Order: sequence, then structure tokens, then C-alpha cells
Amino acid sequence: MPPLEDTFHRPTAHTQFLYQRTKKHHDWGTTDESCWLKDLSFEDEFAVFEAGADADVRDEDLHIYGATLDGDELITLGTCMQDVAKFPRKRDGEVWHGYPVWPVSGAGSDRLRDQRNRPPKAVLDRMVSVNMITAEVRKRLAKGDHN
Repeated sequence: MPPLEDTFHRPTAHTQFLYQRTKKHHDWGTTDESCWLKDLSFEDEFAVFEAGADADVRDEDLHIYGATLDGDELITLGTCMQDVAKFPRKRDGEVWHGYPVWPVSGAGSDRLRDQRNRPPKAVLDRMVSVNMITAEVRKRLAKGDHN
């Protein structure tokens, strides 16, 4: 696994946004539940960001969202069964980072299961339009149906 340093950056193909893998969201075994799966490679994590950035999958606050399908099913990204990642908005020239945010299985803190973590309807619609998720997955996510 590559080092978890603030200097490990890569630009996306289309937008040229720089992305970094941060220790905060890879510090497995802590109480911070917004962590990427330990066996998820930087390549896989970066691919989620790049897909969302280059397809302009954003909410009204310009946060980027991403997910990955394997056939018709979402790939689990986070340690608490999150399937969708959020990449908080940055100012021009700043390096992006992100973390798994939604959905969470029945297990997990109230904070993670909070409906405020669910991507907005417009984001889910955009994910379908760029083939990031299927219409069926979108319905499940919109209802908060984690299974």
C-alpha cells in the first residue's frame, strides 16, 4: 500500500483536480467511522473520486460524490458498509480528499445512519445519468434501503 502522506497526489484526467489519500480516513480501528476499507487500493479510491469529478457528480454546495458498480451492485467502500463516497468542496488549487459516507447497514452509529449523510436526489439522478449507479440502486439509496 502506498504511504499515507499529504504529498501523495494525483490529478484527475479531465478536471485535473489533485487528490490525496489522507491518514485521517485510513486510520482503521479508531472511532472515526468515515474510513475507507483497508484492502481498498489507492487506485480504487482514486477511481471513485475521478469518476465523480470528471462526470461532475456534485451537490448544490459543489461537493463531489462517487460510487463504483460491480455489475448491478455497489462496491462497499467504507469500514461501516458505506457504498457512496463524498469529497468535500475545495477552493481552486487546493488538494481534494474524501471519505465513505452512505449507506450504512443497520450496524453503525446514529451519526452515520443519519439521513443527512444521504446524497441529495439530484446527485443520485446524476449518478444514474452517467451510469455510476443503476436506476434500481438509485431507488434503494433514495429510500435509505441499505440491503
